[in-house]
Amino acid sequence: MTPNINTVNPPMTETISNANAAASTLFLGQNGEWWDFWLIVSVIAAAFVATAIGVTTAGSIISHKRESVAAKEALDRYKLDTGKTIAEANARQKQAELELLQLRFPRSLDIEKFEAAVKKIPAPAEYEVLYDANAPDALFIANLIWGIFFNAKWPTQQTTGAAPLKAPPPNILPYANLPWTQAAGGGPWGLSVVTTEPPDLDKNSLGSALVQALLECVKGPPSQVTLGYQTSEPLPSGGVRIIIGPKLP
Repeated sequence: MTPNINTVNPPMTETISNANAAASTLFLGQNGEWWDFWLIVSVIAAAFVATAIGVTTAGSIISHKRESVAAKEALDRYKLDTGKTIAEANARQKQAELELLQLRFPRSLDIEKFEAAVKKIPAPAEYEVLYDANAPDALFIANLIWGIFFNAKWPTQQTTGAAPLKAPPPNILPYANLPWTQAAGGGPWGLSVVTTEPPDLDKNSLGSALVQALLECVKGPPSQVTLGYQTSEPLPSGGVRIIIGPKLP
């Protein structure tokens, strides 16, 4: 009986050894082929993930750079537009300040330029220069003009310089309610040239020549020069009257 037991035991031992050997080759119950398959799948997935990370990283970097450039360009445009707006506002403010400053200063006359213009104008039969005594700078301008006419040998009845305006006749219409400058034939403000001819600035006349000369030669605040001829105080034929009224309001 003993030989029979010895011949049965060796095959069982071999089977158990083979099973143990096979089990020892597995990991987590899976063999190498299974793990090889999923390794390949994992590598492929990792490649996709790496590509996605690279693309998204590049996209993030590029988009942020472009956003930064666009923001900088927008900021530069804003600064430029704001700078222009501020510059324009400052320019308007400076112009307003200049105009206000000019209004505070008296008017003057470019003497040399006006003398040259007067030399080209034929002398009238007679001239006079009147001024509004209520205008602080009117006497100064009036005497400058009178002196230039006097030096040019223009005839006049005035011997001591420009004369203040007289009050308009109280009972003679339509002058009773007008400013003194208008009663004398001029405008309410600025300078006026009064002649015996109807006003016509397109005509080559004494009045139009003097108006043009005064417009070019009066300095300081903006000034108006009016050409008139209706007056309560008649002029001699061919005569001219210069009236210096107040500055423009």
